[in-house]
Amino acid sequence: MRKQSTFFVQPLESRCLLSGSTDGLGALLNDPTITADRQAVQDAFGKLRTDKRAGSTTIRADQKAIRDELAQLADDKGQDTINTALQPLKDQLRADEKAKNKELRAAAADLRELKHTWAKTILADLKAWRQARHDGDSDAADAAKAQLDKDKQAAIDALKPIRDDILAIKDKYRPIITADHDAIEAKLEDLDADLKPLFDKLDKDADALNDKLTADQKTLADAVEKLSKDLDALKGSSTANA
Repeated sequence: MRKQSTFFVQPLESRCLLSGSTDGLGALLNDPTITADRQAVQDAFGKLRTDKRAGSTTIRADQKAIRDELAQLADDKGQDTINTALQPLKDQLRADEKAKNKELRAAAADLRELKHTWAKTILADLKAWRQARHDGDSDAADAAKAQLDKDKQAAIDALKPIRDDILAIKDKYRPIITADHDAIEAKLEDLDADLKPLFDKLDKDADALNDKLTADQKTLADAVEKLSKDLDALKGSSTANA
C-alpha cells in the first residue's frame, strides 16, 4: 500500500523554557549552559519544521504525478474500463473495512460502558475522601484515599483487556487492508505500466520523510530533556547555595 508520511510534532514540555522573560527564571535562563540548551531546542525544532515542509512538497509532487498519469489512463482507456477492472477489488476493500469497523464499534461500546461504571465508583470514592478531609477525620480520610487508589488500579486492570482487544483488532486488519490497497494498485499498474515507478517513488519518498522526521523528533526530544535536566540541576545548585 502506498504509505502516507506520518509525523507528529510533540509539544515542548514547557514553552516558558524558551522565554528569557519567565518570572523567577531570568537568572537561570541567562546561564551559558541553559542558553546553549535553549538554542539547541530552537535549532532542532526549526530543522523538524523545515524537513516537514520540504518533505511534504516532495510528497505532493509525487501525488500530482500519479493523478496526472491516472487522468491520462482514463483518457486512453476510458473511466468505465478502469471502474470495471477495479470494482471487485474496491468491493473487497469496503467489505474488509466494514468488518473491521464493526468489531471496533463493539469493543468501543464495551469500553465506554465499563469506563462509565468505574467512573461512578471512583467519583463516589472521591466524594468520600473529600468529605472525610472536610470533617477533619484523618483516619477516615486515609481509608478513603486507600480505597480510591485501589479502585483506580482496579479500573485500569479491568479496562486493559478491552483496550488490548481494540489493538488486536487493528493489528488483525492492518495486513488485510494493506493487501486490499496493494491489489488495487497492482491492477492499476496492469492497466498502465507507467504508474509503477510513480507509485514506487511515492513509497520511497514517504519512507525517507518518515525516517527523517522520526530522527528530527528524537533530536528535539533529547534537546528538550537536556534543557529540563540542566534547569533542574542549576535550580538545585542555586537553592543549595542560597
